[in-house]
Amino acid sequence: MKKRACLIVLTAGLCLATSGLAADFDGDGREDVAVYRPSNGQWKIRGFTTIYFGTSADSPFAGDFDGDGIADPAYHRESNGLWKAKGITQFYFGNAGLGDERVAAGTGGQRTYDYVVKAGDSADLLQALESNTHRSVFIPEGTYSISSVINVDNVRHITGENKFGTLIQFSGGAYLSIEENYCQVENLYLYNGGDATHGCLHIPGTDYVTVENCRISGPSTDSGFRYEADSKYLKFSNCYAVVLGYGFMGPGSATTSPVAFSNCQAYNCGQAGFYYCSNLSSCEVQGYNGTTLYGFHSCSRLAACRVEETDTAGFYNCGWLSSCTVNGESGTTNYGFQSCDYLSSCAAFDCGTAEWSGCTKKDSDSCN
Repeated sequence: MKKRACLIVLTAGLCLATSGLAADFDGDGREDVAVYRPSNGQWKIRGFTTIYFGTSADSPFAGDFDGDGIADPAYHRESNGLWKAKGITQFYFGNAGLGDERVAAGTGGQRTYDYVVKAGDSADLLQALESNTHRSVFIPEGTYSISSVINVDNVRHITGENKFGTLIQFSGGAYLSIEENYCQVENLYLYNGGDATHGCLHIPGTDYVTVENCRISGPSTDSGFRYEADSKYLKFSNCYAVVLGYGFMGPGSATTSPVAFSNCQAYNCGQAGFYYCSNLSSCEVQGYNGTTLYGFHSCSRLAACRVEETDTAGFYNCGWLSSCTVNGESGTTNYGFQSCDYLSSCAAFDCGTAEWSGCTKKDSDSCN
């Protein structure tokens, strides 16, 4: 059983009475030199950290045990088959009495991302997302405080660990601007960003952007997800907004841009859940006792969308609707469908003033 090994550190020819290994322990895409001192279980990772983990009975190694692309310190105790990765897992596997030996482990796992942000490090997050080198960035759980606009003009894959735990907290009107075509954004929680002309997540005429499993909230956020007229082939799915103004906002005029929304929700937004958006499927607006004025305002091509408890109208100035419903909640909503056209299989009930007002091209056989 190997308890001590000799490590040649860089090219200096220095021999240490320790076990040595190289792996990417900090997620910057470069391997870090590390040594292990069996006498006291000390790991020294050059330029990064010092920890105590293991004993003289253990053989140290590194591997990616939680799938984040970062190497985790680990050891194997051959005498009893114990495998242990720091802060992640431990188990027993193998039998020294039967002659089992540890198979060599990888140093850092297969890197899924070009860069893994240091957890909770706001400056590192900003540097990573504005990088001209990295194409993919992973953001661990943590709170990142950002006071300047994040301009993403090279990275094409941004992934948070958890849309409830990977929190980017903006201040001073800062926001996330996606300026790189084909960018994919997922699993982020954005808070309190944007200004009067930019959403918390802003797409300023960029094409083929995909936004999935993201959450936006903020008591001073004018609009959550916002895209401009020149943007094409955008996809929003499984996203959630609860903001002061507009949850999801498109160009302020009628648009036929190839943009699609699926399974998105707007809760408690002040002005409208969806405003000038198109191609919506299974999207929902909850107004919560009239807090939201309009559910869907000036939207087109909607299927299986639902509104509950908005103030003025569930669907206003919308066109080409199928299987959409409004629950007025005992008169909380004044109008179910107002000034809409081309409707089939739609229904409204319990509205305060009228279920239908000023609507045209309504299929009387399928709508109530």
